[in-house]
Amino acid sequence: MALKLFPWRSTSHAAPAGDLRPVRESIVPKIRPQVRRYSGARPSRVAGFSLTAATPREENRVDLLGMVRHSRELAQNNDYYRAFLLMCRRHIVGPVGFRHVPLARFPDGRLDQQDNKLLASAFADWSRVGSPTTCGRFSLLDVQWMIAMMVPRDGGVFIRHFEGRSFGPNGYQFQILTIDRLAVDYNDEPRGGGYVHGGVECDDLDRVVAWHFYKQKPIGANRETGQRIRVPADQITYVAVPEDASAHLAMPWAHTTVRRLNLLGGFEEGAATAARAGASKMGFFTRTADDSAEIGADDEPDVEDFAPGTFETLPVGYDFKQFDPGYPDGESPLFVKLMLRGAAAGMGVSYNGLANDLEGTNFSSLHVGRAEEQDEWRILQSWFSSHTLDVIRARWLRMSLLTGAVKLPLAKIDKFSPVMWQPRGWKAVNPKQESDANRQNIESLLTSPQRIAASRGEDWSEVLEELEVARGQAKLAGFDFPPAGKGQAQPPAADDETQNGAGKDNDEDA
Repeated sequence: MALKLFPWRSTSHAAPAGDLRPVRESIVPKIRPQVRRYSGARPSRVAGFSLTAATPREENRVDLLGMVRHSRELAQNNDYYRAFLLMCRRHIVGPVGFRHVPLARFPDGRLDQQDNKLLASAFADWSRVGSPTTCGRFSLLDVQWMIAMMVPRDGGVFIRHFEGRSFGPNGYQFQILTIDRLAVDYNDEPRGGGYVHGGVECDDLDRVVAWHFYKQKPIGANRETGQRIRVPADQITYVAVPEDASAHLAMPWAHTTVRRLNLLGGFEEGAATAARAGASKMGFFTRTADDSAEIGADDEPDVEDFAPGTFETLPVGYDFKQFDPGYPDGESPLFVKLMLRGAAAGMGVSYNGLANDLEGTNFSSLHVGRAEEQDEWRILQSWFSSHTLDVIRARWLRMSLLTGAVKLPLAKIDKFSPVMWQPRGWKAVNPKQESDANRQNIESLLTSPQRIAASRGEDWSEVLEELEVARGQAKLAGFDFPPAGKGQAQPPAADDETQNGAGKDNDEDA
């Protein structure tokens, strides 16, 4: 055995300082370096983790179309997934959409009510059916509803902007493009620098400079036969929820849930089939082994359908074995709830809303659950207004001022640009309790009627106008508005004369 010089060491006694002796390598203990690592980062067959070197950008490019295909299949055939998409349309946009509230101001900070009313009226006229889109089939509210369902299903949609005299009186319209129009399989390195990855062309600073789409193909044509077109980035708005700065394309919102929902759909279909078969009591025909009689082809059992409560006569030589699957059993509802709870968690919605199941709920649980979920809906409302409506409104305003469709000076476009989008609100679980709390907060100067109206998806100025109209109509009908109810404070009398004489005449005159 080879001998090497090592610093003298022993487990029994200390060594003299500086003593070097030839020792056998076999007796020197081997010390393995201890390196701190995250156990969750290690690939594990038991835990189900695998090691991959792909970047999020490459993963999204490779898996995007397959994920979109599965997501669309669920949207067509799975009740729970369609319920999720309807929840997105209902809670993000709502029945009337986002309210357009212009905020043009004078130099001293006061709102310019006249210009704001002009802008609001002109935008409302342009938002009607036929004006916003190049196809002429949709209103702006229709577009909001579609985007609120298409983005969760596909991960994102494209808005292509068109400007000019040929695109309506305002000189602006747009077109909705789905993700399957993007040339995701196109990668290149242009000579001028930059790169094209998944149909997205970027410069050296990773800024998107163009998008590569397939032209509209004839019905029945394959994807590969489509011709690519390059569209500059200033003509395209990609509407998607940003979750990863390194990825240009976003995945469908339910990418962690599609397998679970698809398995659940298959389970429910199998359970329903088993229940239908069990209710009909099917069975199998078997030949007896000790029967020596010859059986011809005409004596074969012929059963093409089954129905409950029917009996058939078997041919000679055949026996009947009953088939009773005994399923679904009592554990099926618990299993379905377990699967739907996981799916709801992955999609960021409540189980009660996704499954339409209010069993076992009360005011407290509904209040806590809805408050958590509504915060997520408010996040999505902010994203929707800033990434979609702000972009559309800015282009509409510039072209409307430029073409003269809105009779305001183009030089003051900075004054007319500020806008607020009022999203929908939600009713309280306990309206009386919330009403009392709002009244106390107003009296304590902790909030304002404007904020309370905004939390309910309403505009306080419109409420005031409606109250004024109601007061005028009530006066014509001969009664007070609002009526003096029990416990409502009455205006104090000034003096006895007001009560007995002049005050009475004034009231009658009023």
